[in-house]
Amino acid sequence: MTPPPAADQTPDALFSRFGHDLPQAWRDHLQYNVDQLVTTDPLIGLGVYELGRQSSVRARLTDLQATDFTFGLNHGDLALSNLLVPEHGAPVLIDWGSARTGPAPFLDFVGLLTAHRVQNDPSDLELLAFAHGYGISLDEISETLENLALLDALDLVRWAIDQRPDLLAQVAESAREHVARYAPPD
Repeated sequence: MTPPPAADQTPDALFSRFGHDLPQAWRDHLQYNVDQLVTTDPLIGLGVYELGRQSSVRARLTDLQATDFTFGLNHGDLALSNLLVPEHGAPVLIDWGSARTGPAPFLDFVGLLTAHRVQNDPSDLELLAFAHGYGISLDEISETLENLALLDALDLVRWAIDQRPDLLAQVAESAREHVARYAPPD
């Protein structure tokens, strides 16, 4: 087995813009998103959320600040199509092109739940099996997963404003759906 790369050899692309110290980067990432929730937030102008939902959104993000996470590498695109099961030997997870660091395995669960809701892939049984493999009850972490999904959706819009305006309408619509689902009006 090949040892993992030394920290100084880890590609910068796996880390957020907030640095390599994962717990500190996570705190800074959350604080950045909380600090953006002001009356002049561009997401209000884009129709992502109404001012009347801002305190509900803030409460969701603030709840994440109080959550004790373990940080590590998340695959970012867990799907059966990315799992090779050889006739002999252990299964191999391929296609790590969407990998990122953060709360593990929570970020992967957010992606799985989104795919489950939109495409029913993974199925209910596959989703439960994945959670069971981690020794996690989806019922126990459902609120945390909702908060993370909301954070990801809002943060993606903020990123698109500066980096990919061509995707802005698409990601703003997705974020609107997350806000409607997870952040009731104040």
